[in-house]
This record gives sequence, structure tokens and C-alpha cells, in this order.
Amino acid sequence: MADTFIEEGEWTSPRRRPSDTPVLDLIDTRSIYVSAPMDEVDSGRIRKGQPARLTVDSQPGKHFAARVVEVAPYVADRLEQNRTVEIELELDDAAVAVSLLPGTSADAELILSAKDGVLRVPTSALLEGGKVLVLEGGRLVEKPLQLGLRNWDFTEVTGGLEEGARVVVSLDRPEIKAGAKAGPRRRGRAEGGRMIRLEGISRTFDVGGEPVHALVDVHEEVAAGEHLAIMGPSGSGKSTLLHILGCLDRPDRGVYELVGRDVARLDEAELSLVRRHTIGFVFQFFHLVPRLTAFENVELPWSSPGYRPASDGSGYGPPEGRRARATGHAPARPALGRRAPARGDRPRDRPRPEAPPRRRATGNLDTTSGRHVLEILERMNAAGLTLIVVTHDPAVARRARRVLVLKDGRVVHRGDGAHIHEAVEILTAAENGE
Repeated sequence: MADTFIEEGEWTSPRRRPSDTPVLDLIDTRSIYVSAPMDEVDSGRIRKGQPARLTVDSQPGKHFAARVVEVAPYVADRLEQNRTVEIELELDDAAVAVSLLPGTSADAELILSAKDGVLRVPTSALLEGGKVLVLEGGRLVEKPLQLGLRNWDFTEVTGGLEEGARVVVSLDRPEIKAGAKAGPRRRGRAEGGRMIRLEGISRTFDVGGEPVHALVDVHEEVAAGEHLAIMGPSGSGKSTLLHILGCLDRPDRGVYELVGRDVARLDEAELSLVRRHTIGFVFQFFHLVPRLTAFENVELPWSSPGYRPASDGSGYGPPEGRRARATGHAPARPALGRRAPARGDRPRDRPRPEAPPRRRATGNLDTTSGRHVLEILERMNAAGLTLIVVTHDPAVARRARRVLVLKDGRVVHRGDGAHIHEAVEILTAAENGE
């Protein structure tokens, strides 16, 4: 109980201090709404009544129709986010709203404009000036386009391109330019469409004189161009498996073939070349060199012999990175991870790796920045890159085509990303020691 003296028009709280815990919370589940911070850049296009699409972390794979009911009359400046405008949305289906628990995490996408039955190209395929490279007669031809609606994924083409044209969607190699000889790309370069083959992989560590079996007789194949997620409780062997896949560690027993080559038998110099030309890494932590600027940190990996990054930075960054702000929708939670170098762009002068393992690549980012990193990597995967993710987040794992769950160094579940609930149940049981 609290004895409080206030005047008419004042607001009050039964808490004596902001840190005090309330005795109880009264929640009306019939009045569930979603609150989302939107980038101030998009604030001028947001109106009450606009349609929106919601995804809820507790119900993966489902989309819910909603509408904007409130738009804040001011811009908030928060340390952990960009300058944002807070909006509130209500779900169109009241039965769905009642089923959601208050405090559930959700993502909101406002639909500012939409068209059906249009010709479109991946936004990542656009060059400066709204041009694309098209394969004609065995050579790449640069064509200017007339463009309409666009978002992070696709851009509408209103003129300059015919349906069925072969458009180059991967622009991050220096030899890809107008006039170059080219042909249709085959999905993956591994023999038989296989990128990775693991046969009987085991790894044991000596900890305090006791053997710890990090991996035990793992058998797995990963197809070229596949998107694979690896999950498991702490100590299940996820990191060890990723280190072996990334040629940072060697198995004690077994065969590891990468693009048909037994890399477990290569020496350190040969492994270094494999890591440089075949594998790319996106780490959970930024691993910045404190004495260097953001640009110098980005430039550092490209100082290896044979790579020629542009001195003015003009050669850095694929189109999807440069145009991320020019979207046809306003994504929620537009905060940036702290100390992150400018986006996840890859310099054009370095060959693109075929299989980039990612270790919780979005673990230190807010929801929207993490999703943007995933979208960039998934667009590369759609262009033929093999993508392997280690994650604890079911929302990340369900985006993969296939999911593996490890427990005590063994693969205990293989399933589709669309059926992530099966992996979550097994993972929960493993974490509870069942």
C-alpha cells in the first residue's frame, strides 16, 4: 500500500524509488498492441491506419496483419539506437492478439506501397545509376533500367528489361564488368553438388588430465549452395565443429572433404590458402584494432599480397549495402551494433569465398541490424554461396533450409528450418539434461 499526496492533473506511482518492484501488474489481454521504433528517415511516410505485417518470435514462420494506430509526435534519441519515432500497431485478428503474451518480441514491417504482377530484379543486382549487367551472346552487357518500387530484397523494373533476361546478381568480383565473357553459373563448384563431406569426425581435448570428447563420430554432408544452421546447448561441440569446418582446427579422426579435397591432411601453408580463398568468417565479436579507424579496420584484411583495395574506398561495398536506406518499407528496430565497422560489405577486389561459416554473427547486434546482416548473407546464399550458421536463436535457425542439433558431441537431430519447433524441443530437453 502507498499513501500518496498529489494535486489534480499530476501523475503518480506507488513506487517510492524507480527501482522498487511493484506488488502486482494488472494486464488487460484484450488490449494487446505492438510498440516499435521506426527510423526517423521514414517518419514522414508513416500514417495512422497504414497496413503492416508482424512476425512474432514465439510463433516462427507466421505473419500477422496489423495496422498503425498511433505515431509519436516527437523523435527519440537513445544511446543504443538511432533517432527513432515510436509507433503502435494493433493486430487485425483480435483472437491472435489475445493469444500473445505481453512482452513478446515482435518485428513490424510497414507496407508503404505494393504492386502485384510486376517485373522485378534483386536489389543487390543494381549498379550505380540504376543499371544491371545482362548476359547476351556470351558477354555481359550493361543496361539502364527504369525503376519503380524497391525494398531491401527486390526492385520493380518498369522499363529497359525483358522478362526472362539473364541478370548478373553477384557483383563483388573485379572481372564481372561490361564486355566480359560469361556463361550461366552452375550452382556450386563441388563435385556432385556437394560442398562438404564429414565422415567419422572426432575431436578430443585433454582438460586437467581428463579426456573431453568434443565431437564423436560425426557424419554429415552439406550441399553446395545450402543454408545450414547448427544448434545445441553449451558444451555440445558447436564451436569445435565450426572450427574444423573453417580449417581452424583438425579432427583427431575422420575425413573432412571440402570441395572434394581432404583438407584434414593439408599442411599449415595449404590450409592458409584454403581459408583465404575458399572460406569466409563472420564472427560474433567485432575484433577491431583499437588504434585503427573504422575504414582502416575494414581495409586491413585486404592488405594480403595480390589484393588491391581502392585507396579512396570507392571499391568497397556491394549495392545492397549502399542502398539499404532506400527501401520500399520501414523496418522496425533500426539500431546499430556498437563499434561495428560500416556494415557487412565485402570489397570487390577480393574473391568471394564459397562457404562462409558464421559464429553467431548477429549476437552483438540489435534485432534490426542483426536481421540486415542475415539478409545480406542470405542474398549471397541465394546467389550460390554455401552458408553455415551456429546460433542459439530459433528465429535465426528457422531461416535456414536445414538444422542440425548437437548434444555431447553427437548429431541428435536433423530437420528442416521450417520445422524449427522440433529442434527447439530437442534443444530444450538437452539443456534440461533429459
